[in-house]
Amino acid sequence: MLPLSTFGDDDRETVLRQLSRNLLPLTGINGLEDHCADFRCISYLDRKLTDGAERVASMSEDGLKNLQAHLADFFIRLKIPKTHLTPEL
Repeated sequence: MLPLSTFGDDDRETVLRQLSRNLLPLTGINGLEDHCADFRCISYLDRKLTDGAERVASMSEDGLKNLQAHLADFFIRLKIPKTHLTPEL
């Protein structure tokens, strides 16, 4: 995750308008400044490290659809309308 404050105005606007395939904006999370997730840095995390951890935030249904659409665009270079997605995984 990268803080959006590290981006210049034009680049920050590009991220917020979701025009970058590899950067997903993460905004409006209580207690956390606005960030973006960089899909180029996806890595494996052993579930044992997170079992029993307290959840501090969750995605809304719209947020989950947005994540699915952004991942499809990143991995297969295909724009999928969010109306065609389901939040169930």
